[in-house]
Amino acid sequence: MQRTISNPVFWLTLAFNAWLIVYYTKHPEGFKTLLLLYWLQSLAIGFSTLVQLLALPTQPAPGATKNSALRYKGCQAGFFVMHYGIFHLVYLVFIVAGQKGAIDTRFLLLSAAILLLSEILWLAKKLPPLVKTKANLGFIFFLPYLRIVPMHLILVGASVAGISNVTLFLVLKTMADLAMLVVGERLYSKALQSVNQ
Repeated sequence: MQRTISNPVFWLTLAFNAWLIVYYTKHPEGFKTLLLLYWLQSLAIGFSTLVQLLALPTQPAPGATKNSALRYKGCQAGFFVMHYGIFHLVYLVFIVAGQKGAIDTRFLLLSAAILLLSEILWLAKKLPPLVKTKANLGFIFFLPYLRIVPMHLILVGASVAGISNVTLFLVLKTMADLAMLVVGERLYSKALQSVNQ
C-alpha cells in the first residue's frame, strides 16, 4: 500500500477525480457529461482487460492440450466482450435517454483522450512483464467489474443517508479508480517478482 501511495499515478488519479468534482460544482448541469466520461473510461479499461486476457499465457489443465487451452482463453475473452458490452450498452441507453442536460463535448473529448492515453501507457509499461507470468485470468476477468458497481448504484438512483446521487456517484467513482489502481499495482509487482526469480 505504501508503494502505491508513493506512486505518482495514485496522486494523478486522485487529482483527476478532484478535477471532475470541481467541474461539477461549476457546471451542475454537466452531470450527463460526467456519466458519459465514466462510461468511456470503463470502455477503455474493458479494452485493456481484453488485451490482457488475449496476451497472457494460459496453462493447460492436466490432460488438456495446448489448443484446448487456447480455445478456453478465446471463449473467456469472447464472453467478457459480450457480458461487459451488454452492461455498457444498457448504461449508454440509460444515460442518453434517461439523463437530462446538455453534453459538454469539448470537456468530454479532452478528458477521454487523457484517460485513453493513460490506459495505453499502462499497457505499454506493464503488459510485457505480465506476459511472462502465470497470471490468474479469472482475476483479470473480474477486475473491471469494480467499476460496474458504482455505475449500477447511481443509475438505479441509489442514495445513502440523504447524500445526493451525484455526490455518491463521484465518491464511488474515486474509490473505484483508486481500488483498481491498488489491485493493479499489486498484480504488476507480483509479475515483476515472478519474472526476476
